[in-house]
This record gives sequence, C-alpha cells and structure tokens, in this order.
Amino acid sequence: MEKGKNWCEEYVAHDTDNKKKNTKTKSQRSTPESALVSIPLDELNLEKYCDVTQLTKFNEQMLVVMLMYTREKGIEYFSFNDIVSVFKTKFKIPATDRKVRYAFDTGGTMFDKKVEKKDRIS
Repeated sequence: MEKGKNWCEEYVAHDTDNKKKNTKTKSQRSTPESALVSIPLDELNLEKYCDVTQLTKFNEQMLVVMLMYTREKGIEYFSFNDIVSVFKTKFKIPATDRKVRYAFDTGGTMFDKKVEKKDRIS
C-alpha cells in the first residue's frame, strides 16, 4: 500500500505533444438525392397523421411516411434512395439503404415489392 501511495505522490505526467496526428481524412457521407425531398412538409398535411418520430419501429415509420406521400401526392412507388433521403432530410430520422432493405425484406405482406429493372451496360 505504501508503494502505491509513493507512486501517486511522485507521478509526473508525460509530455503528450509527441502523439502522431491522424493523417486520414474521413469521407463525407452524403444523403442520396430524391425528387421527394423537394416536396415541402406543409403539402403533406402532417396533422392528419401520427408523429413519425414518436414511432419506435422503423417498419411503422416507413409505412406512415409512404402513406403520407401516397395519399397527399399520389406517389405509389418508392426507391430505397427515396426513403433514405426523405427520412434523413425531412424527418431527421437515421436511415440507411441497408436498414430500408431489411425493413422491406422482413415486412412480409405490409409492402408491395416491385423490383426496378436496372439498365445493363453491354
């Protein structure tokens, strides 16, 4: 015990100026672009629907947001990027492409899944 007390009393902090500086730059994460972002929230009549930010399940949040855009703007089909960009920019809810894909995969019959055909480069 005496040895521990002596160490504490005699301890001198080391010079911390010699640390290596991190030379790596972080890549900036960007939100995918979507035409849905240009629609103001006022035009979606949010007062008709529950508060999306208060829902705990991501599937439920997606359903409500998609319902808003379908009823108020007549939009029937949503891409993964549409959902991610609307969640991040309009509702400030964290969303990733992977999270949206998982919600669609585990959603069962809650979602009508139609896969977009991508042009193949020959």
